Amino acid sequence: MKSLAFALILLLSFFGTNQSVWFSPIQAGMDEMNMLSAVSNLSENNKIIVTLLKSQGEIKNKSLVGIWQICEVAKDSADNYIVTSGNALKIISSDKTFKNLLLSAGSANSTIFMEGNYELPSDSIYVESLTYSATPVFPRGARNEMHVKFLHDNLIQISFDLPGQGRRIDEFWVRVVTPKPKM
Repeated sequence: MKSLAFALILLLSFFGTNQSVWFSPIQAGMDEMNMLSAVSNLSENNKIIVTLLKSQGEIKNKSLVGIWQICEVAKDSADNYIVTSGNALKIISSDKTFKNLLLSAGSANSTIFMEGNYELPSDSIYVESLTYSATPVFPRGARNEMHVKFLHDNLIQISFDLPGQGRRIDEFWVRVVTPKPKM
């Protein structure tokens, strides 16, 4: 039961608190629900970084290689993106491997909760093949086909279906950039 709760906490943290409605309290039991409530509060408190991405015309950098942080996105009246960072990272490497990490604050350890290989059959399709997964929804060996849309050089929307649930998930990820120090 504890491993199910851990996997559900990882999955909920990854999808964000607004995606938790797919979770069935009947399947999990009361202990897991209490734990999920605590994670929702933790996730809400971890969203402290707000970034403004200026509206841009043509997307110049369509490379997925790099470090991406899950986020929530809104638009202002000038069509700029207001990005609030979340607590998961996706590392997409040039050697066609990826890792998803859940970041923890305080005394909890951060953890890798998914990793594997990926392929890019087209500009808008990204497919992950999992060699490790701590989530029951996407077990080891699963292939997850995702549609990728660049909204900005440093902001993407990833859409995919939850297996067996007939539910479409939309996630937003902001590129983690390296600042250029002024000397």
